[in-house]
Amino acid sequence: MVKQTREWYAKAEAVIMAVLQQQRPILLKAFGNVAHTLKDDKSVVTELDKKLEQELRAALIKFDDSIPIVGEEFGGDISAETFWLIDPIDGTESFIRGLPLPRNMVALVVDNEPVFALVYKFVTDELYIAIKDQGTTRNGQAVHVSQRPLDRVWPELGGDFKNPEVIKKFMELNLRVQGFAQLRDFPAVAKGAVDGLIIFHSHGGIWDIVPRALLIKEAGGRISNVGSSGYNIREMSLIATNPVIFEAVTEIMNS
Repeated sequence: MVKQTREWYAKAEAVIMAVLQQQRPILLKAFGNVAHTLKDDKSVVTELDKKLEQELRAALIKFDDSIPIVGEEFGGDISAETFWLIDPIDGTESFIRGLPLPRNMVALVVDNEPVFALVYKFVTDELYIAIKDQGTTRNGQAVHVSQRPLDRVWPELGGDFKNPEVIKKFMELNLRVQGFAQLRDFPAVAKGAVDGLIIFHSHGGIWDIVPRALLIKEAGGRISNVGSSGYNIREMSLIATNPVIFEAVTEIMNS
């Protein structure tokens, strides 16, 4: 049973971080020097992705066995209203290549709404926590989205760049903004360094989108799905920007 109190979230964070801190030396040793295989969808995976998800699953079940778990590597029931989401290594390609971008991500969905997200950049030792209605922190300090206007923004883009509809929409957006970030580092939106994240026709999973949405929203951003005025966790698109540009960006993407 989910008890949405500060104490419960603090205990959940401690349980998750105990696993991540234990596994961090192993991940750092393998960083930029790890064998990998391809999944059916041609994305990369390592044995460490699988091992870490198993470790997190075991810890979360021990913490509260009433909450089901959905993970990138071993699946789960995404039709449930309440469940944990695990993306053991978000950015596995960056992990393999030795780029300082990969993250460990765990999120909690309650009544079909994200309420907690933990994002740990294990290479740089940066811990982001977002809790519904309690804001987003980076290593314990509150972070906030930017307030830059549309002609000064750098949004981050994601999605199927082989899809003509995606290219068309992003080109329309390009006419209104200064440029695109392309850092592949979404926490930069939460801390205000980048001004928004737009994901359209993503090949990713729910474990990719949900932590991003909550982290940015709780840092003061506004979120929706492309083509909608609201946010549905099961839609694989996302508009998550600072509040200054949100209406303009959604108008472009939804037209």
